[in-house]
Amino acid sequence: MPEVHVEPRNRSERRHPELMDYASAAEMLGCSERMVRKLVETRQLDHIKVGRLVRIEPAAIARFIDQHRREAVR
Repeated sequence: MPEVHVEPRNRSERRHPELMDYASAAEMLGCSERMVRKLVETRQLDHIKVGRLVRIEPAAIARFIDQHRREAVR
């Protein structure tokens, strides 16, 4: 029997679940959307552009946090 592929009916079902918008990334970082936009604009935070949309991978957030981690002075 041939494999059947069914396209999602609406846009929300087609979204890539791992990609986040500014609001989700801001929530993950604990900052404002404006701060995330500034990080993207200054290319401090890796991102994906799809047309005019900007999406951010959770791995990019993790890398950003690791790159900016500072050890405590003892």
